Amino acid sequence: MAERPVTTLTIPAPARMLTLNAERKADAHDRASIVRLWREAAWATALQAKVSPMKRIKITVHVGQRGSVLADAANHYPAVKACIDGLVDAKVIEDDGPGFVRNIDQWAPRRTERDVIVLELEEV
Repeated sequence: MAERPVTTLTIPAPARMLTLNAERKADAHDRASIVRLWREAAWATALQAKVSPMKRIKITVHVGQRGSVLADAANHYPAVKACIDGLVDAKVIEDDGPGFVRNIDQWAPRRTERDVIVLELEEV
């Protein structure tokens, strides 16, 4: 069986990394501002990469995090969710519901020079 092509999008941090812990402490206005920046960054990255529309996808997430202490993998989900919403805005997928996003695998973060989210998109 032939392997399906994987589209890789590297989204540099447009704002601080929005983690679950930070989201719980932020007021609604600050949270919304950060979510908007991540969503717009993913949208712009997808448009620049000219990603073709996909019917159903599997997403593999790699988070690069700067700093001395790495957060657990699930802690980055608010920023990842904003990026997936950006894929919808860019018309890569019609919606982010289970009929369109079949699976999300998120690896533990790795230390990098700057915060970044890498999304590997595979049509399934």
